[in-house]
Amino acid sequence: MPAGFTSDGRPVIASNVVGYQAYKVETNSLAVVALVLGFTFPVLAIPFGHVARAQIRRTGGRGDGMALAGLILGYLGLASLVIAVVVLVLLAANIQ
Repeated sequence: MPAGFTSDGRPVIASNVVGYQAYKVETNSLAVVALVLGFTFPVLAIPFGHVARAQIRRTGGRGDGMALAGLILGYLGLASLVIAVVVLVLLAANIQ
């Protein structure tokens, strides 16, 4: 669909209009990092996920779901670590 016409009748498409720039919303790289860390090093996913979500809210980028998934995995990993430590301490106390 033309954005207008030149004086000699030729159509002008939006990409030819002066000042027009194609806007491509990119995925936040920290969101990707948070998601990957959620599977590999869950505790590290927590700060990356929070920073990524803050950047996404500020800039309007993409990747909020990945950052949230990284946060969820991170907090689940942290909870699992705490539970494992408590269980090990209780087992060690029963052995003595």
